[in-house]
Amino acid sequence: MKVHERHLWAAEKLEVQPADILLEIGCGPGVTASLVVEKLDTGELHLLDRSEKSVHKALKKTEAYIKKGTVKPIVGAFGKADLPSSHYDKVYCFNVRLLMEDNPKELSLVKELIGTNGLFYLFFQPPYHLPDTMTGQAKKNLEKNGFEVVNSEVKPMSPGPSMCHIAKSKGR
Repeated sequence: MKVHERHLWAAEKLEVQPADILLEIGCGPGVTASLVVEKLDTGELHLLDRSEKSVHKALKKTEAYIKKGTVKPIVGAFGKADLPSSHYDKVYCFNVRLLMEDNPKELSLVKELIGTNGLFYLFFQPPYHLPDTMTGQAKKNLEKNGFEVVNSEVKPMSPGPSMCHIAKSKGR
């Protein structure tokens, strides 16, 4: 199976360390997860999706790591599901509109989960051209909700460019 460029790029941007504790919000079928988990040794990857069908697909891609205890799947909506950790080194999502928009409750929860030392990676790739306003608005929403965006990148790829904002809790 060919892995789409956006998943390869996201796994690279995350700069996963062997002991990282990560949360993927909206894991879908687990394509990015299957790339990320290979870099973990003592760390963990928690996969969250509200779709039981998507989590089941992600389980198939990461089955060996689930048996090892490295991957923990969670079916549920962000903000409502019981997460196995209250702190993450990195929280990331790809194409989760809820976290691109001005949603104080959900963005506050992300801040709690990354604490003072973690990072939030907000990836987005629309199925068409990426308007500058979308990238700028996502950054403004993060800043308005207590994040400091430490890095932003738009990468050209097919079918359209992908965006990544890397943010930390403001004031640390």
